[in-house]
Amino acid sequence: MIRRKYLISLFLLVCCGASSVLAAEASRPQLRGNFYTEAYGYQAVDPGSGDAKDHLWLFTGVNATVNNLPGGWKFNSHLQYRGDNVDKYSRSAETRLYAMKLTYYDYDSPWEVNLGRFFLYRGVALGTIDGMEVSREWKSLGFTLIGGTNGPENRRFELAKGSSPFVGGEIRYRMPKWKPLDEEIWKLSYVDQSREGENYRRLLGIQMYGKMNQRWTFLFTTQYRLMSSDIRELTLRTRYYSPKLVGFVEIGALSPEIAANSWFKNFELPTEKRIRGSLDYYLEPAKWGVGAEGTLAMTEGATGFRGGPVVTTPYGQIGYRIASGELSKAYGPWLSGWYNFDKQVDLYVNSSVVDYSWDGVSLVKGQTTSANLGGRYTPKQLDWITFGGEFQYYKTPALNSDNRALGSVTVRFVTGGAK
Repeated sequence: MIRRKYLISLFLLVCCGASSVLAAEASRPQLRGNFYTEAYGYQAVDPGSGDAKDHLWLFTGVNATVNNLPGGWKFNSHLQYRGDNVDKYSRSAETRLYAMKLTYYDYDSPWEVNLGRFFLYRGVALGTIDGMEVSREWKSLGFTLIGGTNGPENRRFELAKGSSPFVGGEIRYRMPKWKPLDEEIWKLSYVDQSREGENYRRLLGIQMYGKMNQRWTFLFTTQYRLMSSDIRELTLRTRYYSPKLVGFVEIGALSPEIAANSWFKNFELPTEKRIRGSLDYYLEPAKWGVGAEGTLAMTEGATGFRGGPVVTTPYGQIGYRIASGELSKAYGPWLSGWYNFDKQVDLYVNSSVVDYSWDGVSLVKGQTTSANLGGRYTPKQLDWITFGGEFQYYKTPALNSDNRALGSVTVRFVTGGAK
């Protein structure tokens, strides 16, 4: 097993190699990215002692990309340090490695290669992998091969413990044009994943995307569990778009995907059948509009509906949510807004008030209020730095108030590149 010190050595080796290439005038690679620091503070009551403790979580990280490396390669990495002051950053402190990969991609080349740690999304092959992804495209046919190990669940600077293989692939086929569809793409994907020797995902997926008349699109998705020989997902979705009218309808069935070490693995969770959709009419395209959205969900134990009207403006949306069913009922307004001042100040707000009642075991009634207000500021003369802040408020019958604050500083950098 490759331990942390070997990963650190590999990272330093790649960085040093990238730095030496940056020094070469002939190739002129470019390093770009950002540093960021975030502070997240709140007060919580210790259930044991009843004492209130002030928590201050610190997150410091760096995103870096080196473009124009020899041979058409580029390097990308994202590292983050986090910790809580309550334990003086001794127990909670950790370094997380979200990405560290070499990528080969060129518009003129049919090949694409990713090596290292990265997030993967190829049909049913979904998750963080420490390994490789190789893709090849032809005019109407393409394939992807995937191999490696699952990234550790805590994203630490190490490989997953034990035997944790992550293998899979995808085949893509673009159908010749024929009516009524102007475009039709079929994808067949497969994945086999394990953690510490225990297999928890072995899926076969089929997906079809179709487009008709620049207005209608269709998406059909199905996933089949090879371990239990049952269908995990079966969904059909159609969308309609015009400058004045936008909507979609989806029907399908979905059963939960449960991790191998999850507490919920001890329960038999039912398959959910659902119908959902939305319809919006715009008085001014993409600015002023009215509409409605809703979801009808059905399981063996209960049936429920959630939805309501929505008003869209250039500065956000406001709506009213209604939820009803055999176990619970809820209703209340919600708001999501944003505003930009001269590309320097971004403000945003999200809030909702929900009155609810639940009859699962005994009748429970109450109100939940949540809100967050934040902003980002980029000085006009210092466009390489951004300051951010956010205040969060949450209140339930059991929790009188939960106030939290978040602050951040992001510094962007670019070096090298063409003269």
